[in-house]
Amino acid sequence: MSVVWDFWSNFYERLWVQRVSLGPTRRAVLARLAGRLTPETRVLDVGCGIGELLGEVAREVDALEKTEGTGAVRLTIGQFTGVDASPGMIAKARRRHPELSFEVRDASALRWLIEAADPGEKKFDVVMCTHSLPYYADPVQVLEDMAAVLAPGGMLVLAQASANSTYDAAVLSMVKLTTGTASYYSVEALKTMAAGRFEVESVEKVPTAWFMPSIVLMVLRLKGGADGENNKDAAWAQSPTKALRGGGLGPTKNSGPVPKKIMLLRVMPDPETIGLQHVMVCEPLELEYLASNLGADGHETQIVDMILERRSLQSFLEALRPEVVLMSGYITHVGTLKETARVIKAWNPKIQIGVGGVHAEVVPEDFLPGTAATASEADEPPTFDKIFTKNAVFEARVWLGGGTELLAAAPCTASPEYTEPDASGESLSPTKLSGESLSPTKLLPPDRSSTARYRARYYYMFHNPCALIKTSYGCPYDCSFCFCREITGGVYSERPLDDVIEELKGIPEEEVYIVDDDFLVSEARVLAFCDALDAAGLNKKFLIYGRADFVARHEHVIERFKRSGLRAVIIGLESVRAQDLSTYSKRTSLAENEQAAAILRRHGVELYGTLILGMDFDKDDFNTLNLWLKKNKVHFVNLQPLTPLPGTAIFDDYKDRLLVPREDYPKWDLAHLVLKPEKLSVRAFYWEMLKLYHKRVASPAHVMALIRRYGLGPVLRLSVGSARVSLQYLKKIAQG
Repeated sequence: MSVVWDFWSNFYERLWVQRVSLGPTRRAVLARLAGRLTPETRVLDVGCGIGELLGEVAREVDALEKTEGTGAVRLTIGQFTGVDASPGMIAKARRRHPELSFEVRDASALRWLIEAADPGEKKFDVVMCTHSLPYYADPVQVLEDMAAVLAPGGMLVLAQASANSTYDAAVLSMVKLTTGTASYYSVEALKTMAAGRFEVESVEKVPTAWFMPSIVLMVLRLKGGADGENNKDAAWAQSPTKALRGGGLGPTKNSGPVPKKIMLLRVMPDPETIGLQHVMVCEPLELEYLASNLGADGHETQIVDMILERRSLQSFLEALRPEVVLMSGYITHVGTLKETARVIKAWNPKIQIGVGGVHAEVVPEDFLPGTAATASEADEPPTFDKIFTKNAVFEARVWLGGGTELLAAAPCTASPEYTEPDASGESLSPTKLSGESLSPTKLLPPDRSSTARYRARYYYMFHNPCALIKTSYGCPYDCSFCFCREITGGVYSERPLDDVIEELKGIPEEEVYIVDDDFLVSEARVLAFCDALDAAGLNKKFLIYGRADFVARHEHVIERFKRSGLRAVIIGLESVRAQDLSTYSKRTSLAENEQAAAILRRHGVELYGTLILGMDFDKDDFNTLNLWLKKNKVHFVNLQPLTPLPGTAIFDDYKDRLLVPREDYPKWDLAHLVLKPEKLSVRAFYWEMLKLYHKRVASPAHVMALIRRYGLGPVLRLSVGSARVSLQYLKKIAQG
């Protein structure tokens, strides 16, 4: 994010928003501070930019000093302090206001200002945060830290563009194209986020041009004179192992489940991740499975989807008061999951936290103590009380005292979660449930009512709204770059089609995404599925995963499935170079890829192709790939630089050649370069990727075809999401 603001810092004072947004905000803040400043007032500006507001406040205090007869200016270094994550902004602020203090600091480092202060130096009387809160990944934590640096009774002046209407939201969605990831919170959301530490003194709308979105100015007072510090270490007065085993969650064979209040939490992706989240937000199917199966054991569950929520995590903790929080995610979420767990433990150390998902199942050690991204994290106590490494739903049931019928088949039950280090001092390791009775085909179906308030906003590109369903588990193939088989220990299992049809009957959405690793495994099963759909009178539109070789050899199946609702197929084409297909153990041919594309096109089924870009790619290879895609009329492509994910067969081959550190989790998104290109610079490689995306996806002819097929609204929505992805790549190109 700082790269964007470094760019704008070059001409920040000349931007047109100074006249219609930043200038009016500064005037409103100064008016609100009138009569409240004294010559001793200490002021902190968070996200200070080039120091314009802080400079004007300092001049007001200067005028006060002269009015009171003190004569010379007595401003002290540190009395007026500005912090900003952008080195470019701070450099210009220091040139413009050498008499003030400016620091290149992320808002998450505010407490440093107090820790680094001279003994006896008091905290700030006023903290200002104008037009920067929307850009912080964890605004609640920033508010907490602003409370920590305020003196008792101190004032927080908060101003920002605020989405309080449909018009506001529409305009601000366009603003994000120039600023990057942002959340323009409504007034109510801001009040909720601040409620834990502040009292609202006033709320007003900043007067500005008619076409501008709402800009709100809030003045808040620190509650009760608290200094914002919490005793975060109290929960770990006992040893980490004892803390992990505490809480009474480990059941015995004779114990029944004690009902718990459980928050099922989906976290927001890290802003650094180049993500499909800009063109799709799918329902959290794994959390819905937990909701139904834990609910059957008598627990009270609620799903909180932070991707869609505008309220803070703390507001949900306050409202729900959970005893247990369960989360899941991919490798890109590991850091966010850890940080979220730390926030939850800081709020209430007694809350038990479990984590699962495909990465936890394949590489659980990433969630263990001592595997943190920084040395300071490694010294912290464990934040997870349970790592689900086999089947999260069954393990969660046992851990929470249910599923007692599973214990006979699970020699390692829920307690202990970790084994003690042996004499050699080896690290703690997670336990695993095992046994035939843990087959995922025995799960209760997901509880989709648990996401009722979100369902209208779950979509996948043009499939909107879109539901998810899983009809099989695992994959019968063993491609070297993929760990689908690893998740299920190499076992592939299918749900009975009768159960699948019954679940489909309860899905209200017309668009359904079958998220099997490969739905096109058995000709007989696919045809039986089509017959069952017709017999049940179900009219759905399906998006599925499949392999090119199946499509190439079974055109009649595609034709039949099309009549029963097949709309699109995601195919791992992987490469247009035969040697790559062999290296990846794909067991398909270039000819089969071309046949599959032709068959799907012939029957009006959309092809979403994924391709792996080898590190030996040069410009000619990118051109060859573009020509192949153009020849075969493949427009929707997901270009993935070769990424040796931890847990895959190829990781060990590349672990000594990583460009991105193993612990820099947000960048392991199959979009960042984690290996160094051999023939192109990093900047040139990203540029070739971006050009290829736009040649295939954004060509005028293709855009017009999409509008004719899907309508203008959906195409505009996808275009905005694509623009955000492009902006992320442009940042990478600028960084080199």
